Amino acid sequence: MRRKVLTSFTMAAMEAVLVHILLIVCALLQTTARQYEDSVQEDFITVENLPNLLRQHFILKINYMCNIESIAGVQIYADSDTRQHIRIFEKSWICKPASGDNESKSRFVKLVLPDIIAYQDDWIMKRSIVISNVKIRVFLLIDSPMPSFGDTAYDNAHIKSQHSVQVLPPYSRPFKDHQICHQWYIQHLPKYKERPIKQCSYQSEVVELLGFPAAFSETNDGITRQLPAYTDVVLLHETSRKFTESSFTFSTWLFLVDYCQSSLCSIMKRKSFYDNQYLTPLLLLNGEGQIHLQVVQTNGESYSFLPALKLPLKQWFRLIYTQNSGKWDIYINYGENFEVEEHTGHVFPHGAYINDMDGMIYLGGCSSLVGFKGYMAETRFYRRHVMHPHQIYHPAKSHAMFSIGIEDFYAKCDRFQKRMNFRFHVYHMMIAAYNNQRSCSADITRFIKNDFVKSKTSQIETLKCSPWKAPILAKHAIVVSELRELAAEQVTELSEEHFNDISQKLYDAVTIYLEEGLFDMPDMITLLKQASCYGNHEASYMLSVLYNNGVGVKMSLKLGWLYLLISTLGNYKIALMASGNKHYLGLDGYPKDYDYSFNYYRNVAQQSAKDREVHNPQGIYTEHVRLTDKAALDIHKGESADYFVWLKYQAKHGVGDAQSTLGRLLFWGQQGVDRNMEAAVQYYQTSAEAADASAIALYDYGIILMRGQGVEQNISKAVEILHKSAEMGHAPALSALGWHASKFEDDQVKAVEYWEEADRLGNKDAAFNLGHLHNIGAYPGEQADPRKAFDYFQRAAVNGHMDGGLVLSQFYNQGVQDYIERNPRFAVMWAKYIAEEYGSDLGKLLKQGVDSYLDQSWAKAYVYYLMAAESGLEVAQFNIAFLCDENYDSLTTSYIEKECALHFYNLSTMAGRPHPHALIKMGDYHWYGCTGKRDVSAAVDMYVKAAQANDPHGLFNLAYLVEEDTYINTSTWQLLGMPENIYNGTDKQAILIDLYQRCRDHNNEDSFVPCSLALLRIQLIDLWNRYSLLIKVMAVAGATVISYLYITTSLTQRRQYYEMEAV
Repeated sequence: MRRKVLTSFTMAAMEAVLVHILLIVCALLQTTARQYEDSVQEDFITVENLPNLLRQHFILKINYMCNIESIAGVQIYADSDTRQHIRIFEKSWICKPASGDNESKSRFVKLVLPDIIAYQDDWIMKRSIVISNVKIRVFLLIDSPMPSFGDTAYDNAHIKSQHSVQVLPPYSRPFKDHQICHQWYIQHLPKYKERPIKQCSYQSEVVELLGFPAAFSETNDGITRQLPAYTDVVLLHETSRKFTESSFTFSTWLFLVDYCQSSLCSIMKRKSFYDNQYLTPLLLLNGEGQIHLQVVQTNGESYSFLPALKLPLKQWFRLIYTQNSGKWDIYINYGENFEVEEHTGHVFPHGAYINDMDGMIYLGGCSSLVGFKGYMAETRFYRRHVMHPHQIYHPAKSHAMFSIGIEDFYAKCDRFQKRMNFRFHVYHMMIAAYNNQRSCSADITRFIKNDFVKSKTSQIETLKCSPWKAPILAKHAIVVSELRELAAEQVTELSEEHFNDISQKLYDAVTIYLEEGLFDMPDMITLLKQASCYGNHEASYMLSVLYNNGVGVKMSLKLGWLYLLISTLGNYKIALMASGNKHYLGLDGYPKDYDYSFNYYRNVAQQSAKDREVHNPQGIYTEHVRLTDKAALDIHKGESADYFVWLKYQAKHGVGDAQSTLGRLLFWGQQGVDRNMEAAVQYYQTSAEAADASAIALYDYGIILMRGQGVEQNISKAVEILHKSAEMGHAPALSALGWHASKFEDDQVKAVEYWEEADRLGNKDAAFNLGHLHNIGAYPGEQADPRKAFDYFQRAAVNGHMDGGLVLSQFYNQGVQDYIERNPRFAVMWAKYIAEEYGSDLGKLLKQGVDSYLDQSWAKAYVYYLMAAESGLEVAQFNIAFLCDENYDSLTTSYIEKECALHFYNLSTMAGRPHPHALIKMGDYHWYGCTGKRDVSAAVDMYVKAAQANDPHGLFNLAYLVEEDTYINTSTWQLLGMPENIYNGTDKQAILIDLYQRCRDHNNEDSFVPCSLALLRIQLIDLWNRYSLLIKVMAVAGATVISYLYITTSLTQRRQYYEMEAV
């Protein structure tokens, strides 16, 4: 049992000492944190009374302090339907330096807002406007003129923060008292207010499709959006009447990394809801950087056009597409301040048809088209309006797409690669000169012997020959060494393969550094950045994790965003999962958005499905091993584990189950065993050819023969073996025979017979195959039926079928006509499940984490588990929280800035099935208030969930709270199934006895003694309170003896039981 449980049974003094120690530790941690923050940044400015709702004449209380005379300021910005980033309030004053230590000041600022934002329309003010995205910004700025410093003040401030607030819609705002004499007819207006005219609720015609940058690659994945239906009757009628004369504007910000390598790549398209027909418009990108425009005309025919505009590469630019009935225009703005504008337009021969309420918008790729390679942000759709470029304002420089620094990253990488490529060509000329017996032969000989790469502390020599005399920086030593080797091998041009090799050498060097610890993190960061520039997306992802958690570097969310987007663009599966997870939960500044999340998770799920079919020998099965589970860790030691050795011994002596298990471990690479297809086939074959072969053994061998995995394909023999397994009633064998009938015999009727029989037996493969037939209309004698297909796919997915879950996620993303509404959350959940269960890259990372832990290579274990935890996998979050809590080699306290134990235990408890240990930890955090605020109800909730998960520690802690007179409502006891007569009574002893008895009676050796002693203590107290002195003494003595005998006997029996289980 854990320390907290054990100490709860000592004397009251010991309990008090423990509580005081914990409180002192918490106080010291908080004091240390405050001292650290004060030492890093003494200046501050905050809003003490931030309003939830922006109101006229609200008084803000601003607390601030500065050590250098500065300008303190408050600004409020908002967006309207036609303009962005409008400054609606500004106030500034001089901040004088503090005269004493920690002397802060306060200032009250009265908000005076424009009338059109604060009030309703009335007889004087005729037009109030709708605003959104309201931000209150406070800042301290050094060396700036006082009057109206505008938009740049906040960007240039050294201390700043911004806060989002809500605002009332126009018809919910108050009327303004203008305090003027009105004309005679105004006095009659109140009579009309008694019978008010019904007003429609406001409906914005500006739909924000994207805000935060999204990464797209040339895959069939993208972000799906559905425009909201019109609720206003007039708008609905007006729109439906003008499908052939409609107007709209599509505005987006793009950053293209490369032009399309396929025939066409999608930027934006519209497709119908259920039959996937293209709708107006389609904006595609070709290999020359031109836009391919396609629309559906009013006569039903498609029309396409290829404008002459060429889109810029590796810089942000704005693309605007407008359509006004039959006329279209395209504008692009780019350049340093987006001052360069290009325009083209044309008229469709027959006009264009659009109904924006029909179908969905796909940004990036979709099932039928790959997306472009690059980033997209700040994308809007203006319904029924033609907007010109000057009417759509540019986002502020503080917008994520600019502040992250994507342009700077690619510019720096281009400069770095050009320098290295220049060196390579110089080295190539040197080798050519040497081979031709030219000058400087002595220097070249020394060069080939690698004498010119010096350590960081050594003085670097220079060659006398001018073309290559530049010194080699130590941080470039690995790249230079690789380039010189390539030059020596007579390589004339560097290819993508060479760049991959260089980047892998850089990444491998970082893993070697990690074996020594985290103290040399600056050098590791440098190598990782070089590897990232050369396209190593695993290095980019590691950088994002290090910056996001502050591992050996200053924590930076923006650098975390940058490198995660870079790695996500490179299709690195764990980075895709991390992006999906952050958007799924809204973590680390990412907006919570299921459509973003689905885009990334679906990409991983599709890759995982393909990887599973390829059967890469290097692929590793994803296994959820917890570092607190000693038995699982022992098994995970691979072929050196006692479990594996015992299996080999059993298999050698003809035990069929052991042979099948060994085949499975080697085939999939499970429990720390390296994948070995050939050895796996031998065990499968031996097990299947035994006289008493099981149905499972026959099926396993028959399947690998049919697929030719690790063995030469033999269809006829496979069918013969599968028939034997099917005759034994094995449902997967029946499904496999159905697959053979469909694929090799082209007999769908026979296939369906096999599959329906297997489906009745609960086989997931059969359910998926039947769903596929119904979906494509190939079921004999029936038309395509998406509803039946959905039911079969759902049945397969619930039983763990990977492809079934993947197809089901797409069904939820799009919906099934007259059957299932579109549900992005369910779509994400299924795609997330497939990605986490079957991702081979994630399995490899988890194995590296376990192996590093077993080798006591703590720094590697920390980094690998952090990388896995950022992907959202619960077991990885649990393990990194455990590592942070244990603080091996003081790595947590010395190198990790984020409060990682609390952070990841908390994330772990948000999973569908959190581990009880994490629940207990979070309960303790809430109970003791180590986060700065005690939350008793949250602690109770965590302990109850742990108890429901069959953990006695949760029961024990709940009993402890009852002893501390903590109020626990009756619904909690009902959740635990406690009898009503116990929790409804006035005596808390009955509740304590019930909880401690449950705790004692758990099949858990660690909990038996402490829970038994706690129960004895409560029973003795109960006896003492009930009877006279003589009876008390006799009862206490008898109860003590009986309890002692019971405990010792039970311990002996339990010990014998566990010894037998071990044998």
